[in-house]
Amino acid sequence: MRDGNQNESSGPSLVAQSHHPLKNEAWAANLAKFEQLQKDYDEEYNNATKELCEIADLVPEIRTKRTDDVCALREQHQEWVEAVKQVQRTANDTAVLDMRGKEIEELESQKRELLEEFIRGNEENKDLEKKFNDLDLPKLQLRKVDQAVRRKEQHEVPTLEFTLRVLKTMSRSFLSHNTDGNVIEGFTIQEEENDMRPFRFDNETPLFERVNYVWEQILHGIDSESPREMN
Repeated sequence: MRDGNQNESSGPSLVAQSHHPLKNEAWAANLAKFEQLQKDYDEEYNNATKELCEIADLVPEIRTKRTDDVCALREQHQEWVEAVKQVQRTANDTAVLDMRGKEIEELESQKRELLEEFIRGNEENKDLEKKFNDLDLPKLQLRKVDQAVRRKEQHEVPTLEFTLRVLKTMSRSFLSHNTDGNVIEGFTIQEEENDMRPFRFDNETPLFERVNYVWEQILHGIDSESPREMN
């Protein structure tokens, strides 16, 4: 009987200690800090991925435009050369000599326009190359951001896994890994009652409700273990 009374008195003291407001605040602060870290990580990772994709998409666009411009100018120049040759072949006919002269002048004008367009195309390509080279610094910065995110992930993921193991052990709560980042979903198991209770929280659920739920499961587990200790 003396051992039983000692165990019986130890059970409520654990419950009373678990209701200590400082511990509730610590749990809430840790949970809030973890949620903020997860949010910062998702935002940094998404931004880095988006900018890397934009840089990768820009490279083939620059190369394709330059190749297309050069090919088009070559084709137009070849057409001009063929037209000049045709005019020269028929220039011996004095009756149409004046008309051919005007055609040659028009072709010469077209040649000058093609040359000017070719020069403008080269200048545009140089500008595109300069813009592409200017992306080296942003790419380096993005690599640094990606490395920082990876280091944070390597540091925080083991801490998160340890926290989840402690949560599962103390509250008998199991989290589902098939939900999105805005939902916390899972179930708790009470072995003494053969009872499984599902739970689900989203971003609109107040933080204190989620913390109180975890504490209720921990306290329920302590109360369920007390009779076994008495026996």
